[in-house]
Amino acid sequence: MPYQRNPHFTGRLQLLDDLHNTLMGTGITALNQVAAIAGLGGIGKTQTAVEYAYRHFRDTPTYDWVFWVKADTELAVVTGMADLARSLDLGEGSLDELAGRSLQWLDTHDRWLLIFDNADEPQWVKPWLPRNPKGRVLLTSRAQRFTSLGIRAPLTVNKLSQNESIAFLQDRTDRPSLTPDELAAVTALATALDGLPLALEQAAAYLQRTGVSFAVYWKHYQQQSLTLLEKELPQTGDYPNSVATTWLLNVEEVERRSPASIPILQLSAVLAADDISEALLLNCAEQFELTDCTDELALGEQLAALADFSLIQRERKTTCYSIHRMVQTVIWHRLTPTDQHTWLHRAIAGLTAVFPDVQKIENWAVCKQLTPHVQAIAARPESVALESTDWAWLLVCTGYYLKDQGRYSETEPLYVRSLAIYEQQLGREHPHVASSLNNLAALYRSQGRYSEAEPLYVRSLSIREQQLDREHPDVATSLNNLANLYKSQGRYSEAEPLFVRSLSIREQQLDREHPDVATSLNNLAGLYESQGRYSEAEPLFVRSLAIWEQQLGREHPHVAASLNNLAGLYESQGRYSEAEPLFVRSLAIWEQQLGREHPHVAASLNNLAGLYESQGRYADAEPLYLRSLAIREQQLGREHPDVAISLWNMAGLYYNMNRLTEAKPLISRAVTIFERTLGDQHPDTTNARQWWQTIHHSV
Repeated sequence: MPYQRNPHFTGRLQLLDDLHNTLMGTGITALNQVAAIAGLGGIGKTQTAVEYAYRHFRDTPTYDWVFWVKADTELAVVTGMADLARSLDLGEGSLDELAGRSLQWLDTHDRWLLIFDNADEPQWVKPWLPRNPKGRVLLTSRAQRFTSLGIRAPLTVNKLSQNESIAFLQDRTDRPSLTPDELAAVTALATALDGLPLALEQAAAYLQRTGVSFAVYWKHYQQQSLTLLEKELPQTGDYPNSVATTWLLNVEEVERRSPASIPILQLSAVLAADDISEALLLNCAEQFELTDCTDELALGEQLAALADFSLIQRERKTTCYSIHRMVQTVIWHRLTPTDQHTWLHRAIAGLTAVFPDVQKIENWAVCKQLTPHVQAIAARPESVALESTDWAWLLVCTGYYLKDQGRYSETEPLYVRSLAIYEQQLGREHPHVASSLNNLAALYRSQGRYSEAEPLYVRSLSIREQQLDREHPDVATSLNNLANLYKSQGRYSEAEPLFVRSLSIREQQLDREHPDVATSLNNLAGLYESQGRYSEAEPLFVRSLAIWEQQLGREHPHVAASLNNLAGLYESQGRYSEAEPLFVRSLAIWEQQLGREHPHVAASLNNLAGLYESQGRYADAEPLYLRSLAIREQQLGREHPDVAISLWNMAGLYYNMNRLTEAKPLISRAVTIFERTLGDQHPDTTNARQWWQTIHHSV
């Protein structure tokens, strides 16, 4: 055994158990008593084999003998088998003679474990497998196919979990307790190194030698990445190669065997590490210049070459693959700045070609799969210099999807970047700039950032009126959105003429049954309801619902919104029996189409709970309010105005139930949020303060 036991070995308990069960199994699965563990270079295959050997030779003896043969070359295998003979005092002779005697010895003895390490070419090992094995054989390898050795499938050595990575870094550097800042830094470092033992070892060795804090190391790692990691190569001999060297050997071998696979690897370095769709590569072969991957069979061959050396991991069920983040880093640093720029543009071109219409729900599954790849490109420092309008359009589409999912903090940087690109490339008065301003303003409105939203809406409207025409449908959209902002602020007299003008343009320019007309009807009705003008609001809500059901289908989220709004109107009028089935149907549609944790679901739960509260059905209302509050806090943040609304409603429920001590802190928190986000003069702020006074004096 050339390696000492690693005192910092972490995790792998299930893998070690699975390996022992495989080697000790009986029946068809164990006819050859040969097993293999496979995985990416640096993932810990050799260390796992070392740990297994020590456990079952020393701790709980299963084997009386353990032999270790390096198998990275054909000569190394023969030499290792000959060395085995010398260690057993089997006489003298040539390499082949001594190796043959070792094979005879293994055939006639039992309770031994023979490990072939780095057996990336299984055919080199095959001649030296005992013919009548009485012991066990274990291979470690980057390869994935061992059918010639009678192994149906290897056991995969996966990366360490984040918790295991953190535990290793703490143990290896002898830092059992950490401050909150240090814990945050080591967590970030563990995430960046993505559970790769070789990279974790190199980082820990540097930390241990220099004594710098995790926070200092992480700060510099973000700037230097591989350069910092390569500064400290472990001296124990357990990890003889650096991260970059380990994988470049794999890449060079793939490049020799399958040159057409390398562009796939380079593209994969640009995208997100997980869930890279094989269909994305196939559909975008021309954009990526993957000339040898223009059909499923050709693409499969190139991906297989990468998988054979564990550079990617394919998932057959989803036809996707993943690549380790550190492999991406190595590949990326191997590219020249010019090549990096080229691959960024190729990735953008490919994603642009396949990104679907984000406004159609049936496309959301594809959007969900593609969005992480756009975000990965946007997160690269090199992307700051990207200024193509295709990139801006892709950012807009991705941001639109994220906003619809309630992921506001992820949306903002994409919208801000797309606006800057459009202004620079097209000029500050271009209609695309107006659209970007509108999108960013809508995001701010959703977050309750009204003072930031208003000037963007106003500027968007001005550009559209000037560049398009005062009667253009896009002008109607700007009017509608600015009116909605005013309504949110209680500025009803300013909102109404904008809503009316928007509706007039849409009916004239589009069609009286167009979904955008339904939007204007719905919004104007909502304004009338807010002012207590119920008889004017109801026919508009009803007409809006009819248009959406006819044009979009009965299960569309817009239909859910219309049902919710009409139900709210009925509730305001005390028409509870008419309101409840509409609220219930609205909630069911949103849960089905958007998921149970979407902010729209929270709104629907809140409204249905309010209906139950109005009827005195407090036991039915409370769990709905609580679930609504939990969703909003998680998805929108604890300081969002919608969170304040949930808190206010909960406080009102507890007040009605005479649970005043529970109500007071909720309404107090709601007031604080309203003051901070909506201002002192907003109706919600004023009304919430009055409620606080009522509850405060009642306690």
